[in-house]
Formats: sequence, C-alpha cells, structure tokens
Amino acid sequence: MNKDELYVLDELDLTIKMGEIVGIKGSSARERSTLLYILAGFKLLDSGTMIFDGEDITRASFDRIRHIYHQKMALIKVPFIDDSFKHRLKDSQFKLIPNYRLSVEKFIVSTFGKTAFTKKYIKSLIHETIEEMGLIDDISQFLSKKPITALLPREQLVAFFAHAMVSKPYIILIDSLKSFYYPKIINDLKKIIGLYKEKGITVICVIDNDFIEEALKDLLDQEINPSIFKPETPEIIN
Repeated sequence: MNKDELYVLDELDLTIKMGEIVGIKGSSARERSTLLYILAGFKLLDSGTMIFDGEDITRASFDRIRHIYHQKMALIKVPFIDDSFKHRLKDSQFKLIPNYRLSVEKFIVSTFGKTAFTKKYIKSLIHETIEEMGLIDDISQFLSKKPITALLPREQLVAFFAHAMVSKPYIILIDSLKSFYYPKIINDLKKIIGLYKEKGITVICVIDNDFIEEALKDLLDQEINPSIFKPETPEIIN
C-alpha cells in the first residue's frame, strides 16, 4: 500500500429511495462531489457495487450510462465549470455545460439536444415548468434575457432549475447550492425543492455550508456524510 494513497468513500453503504430529498455533507469538496458524480455515472467505482432501479450499473458502458442520464436524470452544476472539469467528465457528450451567453430560453432548450419534439411543444414545456415554480411574473420577458451570467440571483435560480426540470427527470442531482444562499432567495430555493418533494422526484444535493443545511433541514429525508482519509503510514519493524 502506498502511504500517499487517498481513499474516498471507503466502506460506504448507501440506499436512496425514489422521492427522497438527500443532502451530501462533508468537510471536503472532493468527497461530496465524488459521491455525486458516481451516483450520476460520471465516475466509476474502483470497488463495490452500484444498483440503479434494480440494474447493476457498476461497470455499465458509457452509452448505457448516457441513456440512463438522458432518460431519468438531470444535473444542476453551479457555479460554472472550468474547461479541465468539462474535459474530465466528458460533459460535452452529456450536454451538461450549455453556452451561458445564450438567452434564457435557448439555455433551457439546450437540455434537449437533438430531439423530435417541435419548437412549439418545447416552448410550452418551458412555460409550464417556470410557471409551476411561481417565481417569475413575466415569463416571456424573462426568457428573452441574456446572458445567464448577468441575471439576478432569483432569475439564475429559476433558469438553472428550469433547465434541469423541463425534461421531466425522475432524479435531480445538484452539485452546489452555495450560489443560492442569499437570504432573499433562500425561501425560493426551499419552495422549488419542496415542489420536487411533492412530485415524488428524488433530489440529491451537495450541502455546501451550515446555512444551506439549516434552511433545508425540514425537507431532507436523509443526510450523508461520506468519509475521506489517508491510511496511516505502516509501522516499520526492524
């Protein structure tokens, strides 16, 4: 065993039921994000087993993981991802990183990629998704705004969650909530996640700080605090 080896998520035994709201805690961003990306299928396990909806996907092909992702999952990744991260996770194939210079409407539409849906149908889904949140008064005007990076915090919140929800996934994975812990919009965040809970959608989110944990404590069904450690240096016996 190399004394510099790093063990992440060692001996973790986890079951997440459909419709649960789950918070991933931990002192290290490495352990939190690693678990999330394993659950999303973007990282492979070195050992152990992962079962998704009764199917063993521990060593599933990239195409199979991509199919599951597009059919059943959506990832919200904020703040923005750098190019090295994009390359490492092959995000271009998953269309996880749309162009942030687009208008809100085109940003949300980008989640579909190539699709047989008509533009009219997609636009109706977008309006329905945003209207359901109940946070934007003039949806048409909101959809014309650009770029995403210039939106107000509440508008960014709606844009990112609409981007994830418009395809009606069963599971929402949220890599970071720290961009949304402004006091003025924390209740908006709780409202949206509460809406998912009512719909029976599974939400797995990284808990970045104590403020987010306190705000969401009434919604969480379980909290996970995975371990990360370096093995002790083996004792040398003469």
